[in-house]
Amino acid sequence: PLPKKNSGQKHGEDFKVFFAHRALRNKEKEEKEMPSQQQARLGREHSAMNHHIPGKSSTTHVFEWQPNDDDDDDGFLLRHPVTKACIEGIWGDYSKETRVFDAFSNQWDLCRALNPTSIPDSDDREDDDD
Repeated sequence: PLPKKNSGQKHGEDFKVFFAHRALRNKEKEEKEMPSQQQARLGREHSAMNHHIPGKSSTTHVFEWQPNDDDDDDGFLLRHPVTKACIEGIWGDYSKETRVFDAFSNQWDLCRALNPTSIPDSDDREDDDD
């Protein structure tokens, strides 16, 4: 299946390969980042530790890994961008084990396949101040 526009996912790339590729890219970025970039990244990592919902004014992007729209039941997941208006409605469907924050790109990935047996948080709200 073709990946969603602006998802960052490559054709044929499943979530495991996506995360592995991103980890390699982030390692390269970390080796080249300036002190100010490192400080900003570490600040984002620290803020994300509690897994609060990104506020509507946040610059953080959220993606949800879902089966292909025309799913032929192959189990392949596509990385879908989530609009700011929809984040609050789906955030609680995931747990800390199924939410992954990438401080380099300032993005959350919501992926149940990371831990299919985890129990969703159901309500983990944050104010609109980030």
